Parts: sequence; C-alpha cells; structure tokens
Amino acid sequence: MQPNPRTNAQLRARMEQLLGDYEQLRRNMSAARERMRAMSGRAATTDGTVKVQVDSNARLTGLEIDPKAYRRFSPSQLAEEIRRLYGEATRDVTSRVGDVMAPFLPDGISYDKLLTGEADVSTWSPERPLTDETYDEWRARFSGRPTTAPPPEPL
Repeated sequence: MQPNPRTNAQLRARMEQLLGDYEQLRRNMSAARERMRAMSGRAATTDGTVKVQVDSNARLTGLEIDPKAYRRFSPSQLAEEIRRLYGEATRDVTSRVGDVMAPFLPDGISYDKLLTGEADVSTWSPERPLTDETYDEWRARFSGRPTTAPPPEPL
C-alpha cells in the first residue's frame, strides 16, 4: 500500500485529537486529586461536645472531646457516639469525593457503589473490540468528558 497524503493527514489529525483528549484527562485527574487531598469530612454531636474529622481516605485525623462529654456519656455511650460520628464524617467526605470523581466514571455508576463493590465494572468495557468508528460512541458513555470532534472521514 502506497502512502497516501490524505490518509496520513487524517491519521495525524485523529492522533492529535486522541493525544489532546489524553492530556486534558491527565490535567483533569491531577486537579481532581488535588481537590480530594484538601477534603475532609466532619461530624459533631448536637451540643458540639464530641467532634470527629476524617481525611478524603476516611482516615481519622481529628477527635475532640470536651470534658462535658464525659459527664454526658458513659464510656460505652461515648465510644458508640464516636463510631457514629466517624461514620457520618466518612459519608460526608465520601459524598464530596464522589462529586469530584463523577466525571471519570461511566454514566449511572456512583463512586459510592464503586467503593462498596456494588458497581458492575464489567459493563465499562466495550462489547466488541473498539474501532475508529466505535471508539467515540464508547467513550461518550463516560460523563464529564470533553466533546469529541466529528468522526474523521472514512479512509
């Protein structure tokens, strides 16, 4: 097959488009990572005597217990309250991390379901091998993606 300038130009244009999409995705993921690193979840008792803070990975990063809490709760009640607040703080940060992650997940898949194993990730892969004609349609299933250029003319 002889080189064809028109075909080569179309292939170069498609490659540039894919590389541009890749670079945009990398930038978006880097920005998302930074946003998530800065996130924390918080929860407190109604009177503010017990406060819990977790980071974006649900690691406990803060626990404040006012001396009044020792009078209000028995040791077992205080332990239960801390566990409850930890769960609340974790749900808080997980929800916000999910909002940041949503653009990187297929439509209809929540970050929460992904974390709990409820998401069927087998549906992410294409049913058939991807071709130049089917790639854009498959990729469009993922939310938050930049719109793609019109498909190239047939070779």
